[in-house]
Amino acid sequence: MTQRMLTVLVWFLACATIFAATKIDSRLASVRKAYLVAADELGDDQFVVACLPEKLKALTPIVAVERKEDADVLLTIEAHIPSKGARYALGGMGKTPSARIEAKLPDGTLLWSDGAKTGKLTSGGLIGASRSETGIACALAEGLANTLRDAMRDARDKK
Repeated sequence: MTQRMLTVLVWFLACATIFAATKIDSRLASVRKAYLVAADELGDDQFVVACLPEKLKALTPIVAVERKEDADVLLTIEAHIPSKGARYALGGMGKTPSARIEAKLPDGTLLWSDGAKTGKLTSGGLIGASRSETGIACALAEGLANTLRDAMRDARDKK
């Protein structure tokens, strides 16, 4: 019984990995201009969007543009930064800050989406709980930029 469960688990993970790898549109590799959108203008998304242009410029060939009409792609950011109390009390049990990024062409075609979390050491415990929302948001922005760079490399290799 245990061997059967293990086999099913390995098969499921292999299928999930293959499915995730096929979700990247090869056009993502040629993106150079992005318009950044906060999914919720009143939420934590704005903090991440504020830090993202600098991180994109440092880690990818993408620059953020001011006008949607000038963009090759629209990057929509959705973030969740738990309160300091939740990060302190529950940091090691899943209450870590997280963010998702979605890349769409101006016509609405989805090219790719993924997410990032801050590490447990940076978001939980005394040190992580004392970090400001801005500091955590910039760490999430860096994680999203790294994830985007990796996806762009994978898209380039698909061509």
